[in-house]
Amino acid sequence: MKKYILVCLLSMVSLFAIAAGTKTVGTKKAETKTALPSIVFDGKAYTLRYSAGNSQEWLNEYLPAGATFDNYTHMFAVRSYDGLKEATPAQIINSMARNYRRQNPGISFSVFQGNNGDAGMGFIMIQGNVLENNLFRVTKSNGKLISLQFVYREYTKSANRTKEELAQAGAHIKTNLPRWKQSLLSMPVPNINHTVIQ
Repeated sequence: MKKYILVCLLSMVSLFAIAAGTKTVGTKKAETKTALPSIVFDGKAYTLRYSAGNSQEWLNEYLPAGATFDNYTHMFAVRSYDGLKEATPAQIINSMARNYRRQNPGISFSVFQGNNGDAGMGFIMIQGNVLENNLFRVTKSNGKLISLQFVYREYTKSANRTKEELAQAGAHIKTNLPRWKQSLLSMPVPNINHTVIQ
């Protein structure tokens, strides 16, 4: 009799486990559809759309809702430089400026200091039909070097921009640059997502 009761109890436990497991699987599927990480910069929400890296460097790129990497006007990126433990933010900014100058002769840079040893850099470059304003802040967070980058882009139908188009784009950037710079320097450092998203 005890053996029969034990078998019945085990069967009931198994049935409950199967039923609970089925329910749990359904719940887990719903939970795996969690929203991707997001950040807020200058009052605008950005969602993580690309993440890749290795033990030396990791990159996360965020876009506003509806934007793609083919058509964005605003983009935010966060990089961790895990392989550069002894470097300072100023050294990273100076190295980045040298590399960009090498790749794009004639670009003028503004390098600036941030809070608590942070360093920053800004520049505008034109490639084809894209005018791009870049702002960088390099900081140390939890003992790691982190770079925050804000990109603003404008597009034209052809690579030959008129003086009026350049003046209009320049005026927009000039108007917004102080606010973008202040937002970049004052924002909390986002966590790096080490999951590959492509």
